[in-house]
Amino acid sequence: MSKNPYGQPPPPHNPYSPPPSQPPQGYHPPQQHMGPQVSPLAIVSLVTGIMSLPLSFCCGCFSLPLSMSAVICGAIAIPQCKSGRFTGQGMAVAGLACGGVALLLMVGLFILNIVFSIGGAGADFQFPDF
Repeated sequence: MSKNPYGQPPPPHNPYSPPPSQPPQGYHPPQQHMGPQVSPLAIVSLVTGIMSLPLSFCCGCFSLPLSMSAVICGAIAIPQCKSGRFTGQGMAVAGLACGGVALLLMVGLFILNIVFSIGGAGADFQFPDF
């Protein structure tokens, strides 16, 4: 018989044997924590609020429904989050703010468009000759 040159005893069991059918004693499967979920209205408010910001500069007809839905969904989601049924109050507030800013931008740009088109500003403007 040959002696193990490394001084370690051989493994006590076959490493290729199938795993035991029972979990070891003291083993507990990980518990899934089912706490309050994120409010779907808060997510909708955030997504539509972010989408409405760049659209308010170029496409007011698309920005209006998006910003209105962001404000409405955010206003509904904030009390839901405060009651403890859902989480995501920060997303609801951010969506409400983005939708409100997009509405203000759209209204402001619309008013500026009307003022400059009615007033004829820039119609008689000429670049100076140097």
